[in-house]
Amino acid sequence: MSEANTIEAPKTAGFVDRGFNHARKKAQMEQEEKEIARLEAEARGEEVETEEATEEVVEAVSEEVTEEDDSKLSREEKSFKKRYGDLRRHMQQKEKDWEEKLQVLENRMNGEGIRAPKSDEDIEKWATEYPDVAGIVETIAAKKAQEMFQKAESRLSELDKVQSEAERNKAEATIMETHPDFHKLKASDEFHDWAEEQPKWVQDAIYENADDPASVVRVIDLYKSDKGLTKTAKKASTKKAAGLVSKGSKAVVEASETAGQISESEVSKMSAQEFEERQDEITKAMRTGKFIYDMSGNAR
Repeated sequence: MSEANTIEAPKTAGFVDRGFNHARKKAQMEQEEKEIARLEAEARGEEVETEEATEEVVEAVSEEVTEEDDSKLSREEKSFKKRYGDLRRHMQQKEKDWEEKLQVLENRMNGEGIRAPKSDEDIEKWATEYPDVAGIVETIAAKKAQEMFQKAESRLSELDKVQSEAERNKAEATIMETHPDFHKLKASDEFHDWAEEQPKWVQDAIYENADDPASVVRVIDLYKSDKGLTKTAKKASTKKAAGLVSKGSKAVVEASETAGQISESEVSKMSAQEFEERQDEITKAMRTGKFIYDMSGNAR
């Protein structure tokens, strides 16, 4: 096979050849990319080449870029060249600004020492002399204070919930001492239907009241009386409800003291309106021992 036949045709990555000066342009772009990497490393504070070596690289790249005719560059290469130039100028300006700020800070720290204030007067004077630093301190202090306030508020809210739950449990325990079937009644539609037909004070006692278990006991007494419930639990609860308002009072009524007497059967026959009108009279009869329990079996 002849030598001419051994020469391979140039390979391309696509349908278009890159051109005869591709290798030279590629080398130039790699050199420019190294320069960009160096500038970025310098901006991050990393160690870079010495100033002399850097200047030589910059000058070499600058000369080659200057000498090159832009007319021979592709659009991609022109765009890269422009971005490189813009980035290089930007990094140089940034470096200059950082050096100036660092110098100002060093001069300030060497020339004057910032001392923390001790008295209120010192604080005002210090804030006037160093407004920027004072603003930062105030922001941090306000943030910390807000965090502490939120933690305290959250803690107080939790304590309130715990206390409220404890008081509620205690109240329900008091009610259940008189009416062990209290939770069963709460889930009973019959009980709620009855409550809807009662005066407002009855409904408030069971639906709005949260700290007076005696009122709930009294309402349940009325409910069981209206419904003619005569279980053993009802007898005990009625007796205890009467004891809440008149401990030690005697239910025995003498013949000469019949005035003002009210019987349990009379109350059960009253309408809601009549019961509300005579509520004070009924309460007085229970308090003075003139309430006759002729239905629950507690009459003596």
